[in-house]
Amino acid sequence: MSAARPTIAPVRVPWTKPPPTDFELLRAIYKRHRDEYAESIASGQSIVMVPIDLPGIAQKCINFPLLEAVFARLWQQRRRDPWTLWVAFVSIGIAIGSLVVSIATARPAGGSAP
Repeated sequence: MSAARPTIAPVRVPWTKPPPTDFELLRAIYKRHRDEYAESIASGQSIVMVPIDLPGIAQKCINFPLLEAVFARLWQQRRRDPWTLWVAFVSIGIAIGSLVVSIATARPAGGSAP
């Protein structure tokens, strides 16, 4: 019988805003660049790809503590992966070594005992 893992609720700091949703980001991009697109249509250029102001948009949506936590987790995973790989290689080496020893010391079937 396995015990269920307790869920840990994220800590909510009261003075911070939650990160924006995809809809909020797209709406901000649309509002900032709608006029530029409309002007291109009016001038007859009809551009489809409009460069967006990433620094202006990014100032609204960088949640640095979350970014730091994600990077820390990725860095920890990056440090753990080689260790796991080496443990797996050692395990395979031990398994192959024990197979070789068991084959080398096996008695032939039907042979008499000394």
